[in-house]
Amino acid sequence: MGLVHPLEEDGQVGMPAGGHLLDAGLAFGCHGDMLTPNLRESPAMTDWFNQLKSWVAPSAEETVDIQVIARAAAIILLEMAATDEHRDDDELAVIHDAMQDAFGIDRAELGQMLKDAEKLRREAVSLHDFTRDLKAHLDRDERDQLVEWLWRVAWADGRIDRYEEQLLRRLSDLLGVPHHEFIKRKHMAAPDDS
Repeated sequence: MGLVHPLEEDGQVGMPAGGHLLDAGLAFGCHGDMLTPNLRESPAMTDWFNQLKSWVAPSAEETVDIQVIARAAAIILLEMAATDEHRDDDELAVIHDAMQDAFGIDRAELGQMLKDAEKLRREAVSLHDFTRDLKAHLDRDERDQLVEWLWRVAWADGRIDRYEEQLLRRLSDLLGVPHHEFIKRKHMAAPDDS
């Protein structure tokens, strides 16, 4: 698709063939030798902008599916357990406790949720989508508690692997948990003998 550059009557420069940007309400005006965008109010542009705003900042009236948030939490907890190359029963027990404590999920439902979460974790290219959902729908205290549960998973085998700490730092940043809280939660989650 090539650009069409005829100067129109009203001083607007043409848009890509097919008029996609023009249909969206974007046009460029000539001011001297510079092209500057002119945004015109159009239904397509307004719809696009409203959709973009909903992705960045969901509205307060929007209902949140707690299962989606719980699954996102399960995915990052499972990723923490998989970071040191071996997942053991102690780590899985901590994940079960975390999911029951934070979301009140019973054992029967939890087994299937963790299977689904593990499948999604393996298929995921990035954890960013999951942490974005968690940051958007959990309050600050809940995110701090999630970081503590992540530390508990990391400590479950009695030691912190450098890759576990690196992942935890990244997840903490993505969740919007300040560094001082990250350190505080590390100490809170540490076993008494470490």
